[in-house]
Amino acid sequence: MINRSIFTCVCFLACFSMYGQFDTSNPTDLVPSDTISAPTERGTLETLKVVFEGKPGKAATFGILIPAGGQFYNRRYWKVPIVLAADAAAIYWYIDSRSEYRNFKSTLSLALFGESVSYRGISTINRLRFYRDDFQLQSERAGITIVVLHLVSMIEAFTDRHLMEFDIDENLSFHLEQQSIPIAGSYTSLGLKYQF
Repeated sequence: MINRSIFTCVCFLACFSMYGQFDTSNPTDLVPSDTISAPTERGTLETLKVVFEGKPGKAATFGILIPAGGQFYNRRYWKVPIVLAADAAAIYWYIDSRSEYRNFKSTLSLALFGESVSYRGISTINRLRFYRDDFQLQSERAGITIVVLHLVSMIEAFTDRHLMEFDIDENLSFHLEQQSIPIAGSYTSLGLKYQF
């Protein structure tokens, strides 16, 4: 009981000592005069406007709207067939998997109603169910792959456009040099020299 009352007194006194740190009669003393106001938070639309402005933003917009549009806008024509081939392969994978899923699903439903059916030589219910589920999983993965490839091509176009604006000339280079340091004999060191 004594421990509880001591604990209560300490907590009570601690509250007063923390409250005693501030003078609430003058609210201007609570904020130092040399502070600056924090910048306002941007909304989602304002942030997107900042990201999609300028030439990199145009490349990203074309990359979102048209497959390989960002690469075409950046005049990286050799990348266009690569992006289109990747998108076409993912779309083919999706269409083929979805078609097989539908075929196995309809065959399975007929087999469950007691009809003697077979698709691609498979007629048992367990095997039909296994292949139906497998092709459903494959079609879902193909759909995710389509979205990811499209986003990667858009990000690549955006980044490539940013890098096109950097200054790259002969004076900006790294040179690997071999140096001899004549301290207590001959030692060889390898260094990296860069110029601006």
